[in-house]
Amino acid sequence: MLMNLIMPRHSKTWDQCQTKKIARICWNTNGWTCPSGRIGKSKNKDSYEYKYGFGHEEWLFDIAKTINGYHYGHIQAVASYKENLSFDLSLFTINDKTKQRYWVGEILDVEPVFNKEAKTILSEYKKKGLVCRNAGTTQRLHRKNT
Repeated sequence: MLMNLIMPRHSKTWDQCQTKKIARICWNTNGWTCPSGRIGKSKNKDSYEYKYGFGHEEWLFDIAKTINGYHYGHIQAVASYKENLSFDLSLFTINDKTKQRYWVGEILDVEPVFNKEAKTILSEYKKKGLVCRNAGTTQRLHRKNT
């Protein structure tokens, strides 16, 4: 089944996290490692994915590009989060063609990244040749196990 991707849980339990959020991410059939095209994307003409044919979340699980042990990504639904507190994030998606909803998984200890750090990260991505359309990084998603 398409949505069998569940992020592994760490030693922290759901109840131990002070802040929990839920976010809808764009539809993707490539495991959120690269864009999958317009099929299943939102038909809302005001949505980013409708306007551009992709959502920045489509690179969300492309964890090959880490910096200093962290994986960075952009989740539109939490991009405006301004508090400097980490949170656990549950993800779901909707296939706009079929209207089916799916739980995608959970990311623990998401940390918002602000302007100065975002510019530093973007600079690192450029140095490593990792810059593409998803260069607008705004969240530190999880620490890579080293």
